[in-house]
Amino acid sequence: MARLLNKVALITGSSSGMGRAIALRYAKEGAHIVCADLSLTARSLVPEEAEITTHDAIIQAGGRAIYVQTDVSEAQQFERAVYSLVNNAGIATDTRNPTRVHETDEHAWDTMLRVNTTSVFLGCKYGIAQMLKQEPHSSGDRGWVINLASIWGLVGGLGSRMFIPWEFALVSGFGLTWFYSGLLCVQRSCCQFD
Repeated sequence: MARLLNKVALITGSSSGMGRAIALRYAKEGAHIVCADLSLTARSLVPEEAEITTHDAIIQAGGRAIYVQTDVSEAQQFERAVYSLVNNAGIATDTRNPTRVHETDEHAWDTMLRVNTTSVFLGCKYGIAQMLKQEPHSSGDRGWVINLASIWGLVGGLGSRMFIPWEFALVSGFGLTWFYSGLLCVQRSCCQFD
């Protein structure tokens, strides 16, 4: 199947883990992939991910892909957003050494805020701006923004006290995804929920 034939997808956090899996699957469905990550190589302990970079794996399989070094917490770097955006990048720095809230390092907190929440705002901001400028694809749509979050945004957990607030910000009833999609529905009548 080629459900994404000739569409362009920018996927954050694509060098390893879920981002890599999404990039490989989108490419298999016919999309041209922009692999956006801080590091070209995987940060994973999964041996297969260390053998070949994501964009090289896509090219080797006959797809089209490029790698763009991207710090998702920096606005200027997100302005390169293209047709379809998957906001996947996220970190949980406190899972290795959990601390109680009154012992939490402010720098670690700020870093997680920037990567896990500010990056979603920046992705939506620049991705939506680009999509509203471009002509519709032959399918009739101008693009998609897909924001990913973990189940911890709904149920919480003990292992990562600093990670949970950012996940909640994305998936709660007043989360960023619903907020931005609601604004666009009112202004442009362009949202579709399946």
